[in-house]
Amino acid sequence: MRKWISFLNKNKDQFLIYAIIFIAVILCTVLVRTRNRNIFTTHLGTVNPLVSITIISMVGFVCFNILIKKDWFAVFQAENRGGYGIAAILSIVFCFEAIVLDLVFRFPKDMNILFPNSILYYPIVGFVVNILFHVIIVTIVMGLLWLIAPHVKVEKTIWIAILLTALVEPVYQMIFGVKANGWTWLVVLTGIHVMLINLAQLFLFRRYDFVSIYAMRLMFYLLWHIVWGMVRLNVLF
Repeated sequence: MRKWISFLNKNKDQFLIYAIIFIAVILCTVLVRTRNRNIFTTHLGTVNPLVSITIISMVGFVCFNILIKKDWFAVFQAENRGGYGIAAILSIVFCFEAIVLDLVFRFPKDMNILFPNSILYYPIVGFVVNILFHVIIVTIVMGLLWLIAPHVKVEKTIWIAILLTALVEPVYQMIFGVKANGWTWLVVLTGIHVMLINLAQLFLFRRYDFVSIYAMRLMFYLLWHIVWGMVRLNVLF
């Protein structure tokens, strides 16, 4: 217990940032639910989002204890602010790709949460997605690889884990896409697009920190789901 408390104290700035993000996400959840109580059904099902998001966040907290202790990944590193500029550029590039897919193949009309609820909704989803598909999954994969191949160099293990983790979200999305519409070019290309986003985020996660990948997801959602989400309804429908 003393060692853990000492570890938390040593890394208090990182865990403080994580706590601030968590509190902000919970506040957004409360506010958006007052406007639409069923808004989270698509992504989180019928479970109370305050409960599910809190559980996911606590699991993420445990994972970060491992990731930081092993010096694999970080929540926040002040000296790595250069990641925000790269995150912004990548967000623009991936938004452009998504818009091209939308113009050519046409995503469903009702794919986005409408403004103004979207302003509160997508920061929540971005946090949940990053914790589930990046923090938790990469921790599990790293642990499994460590057990299977303990003699492999750590850096090599991390990049193998990054490649494997990057496949999880696109496979998840493709499964639902195939169930809904069968195998289409839109499903396949969207899967590739999401995989590239995940690879970019996990690279930022390793090179910089969690705040950088959360910033990238927020900027991408702002451009794609919120701004283009409003524009496309007038342009495409």
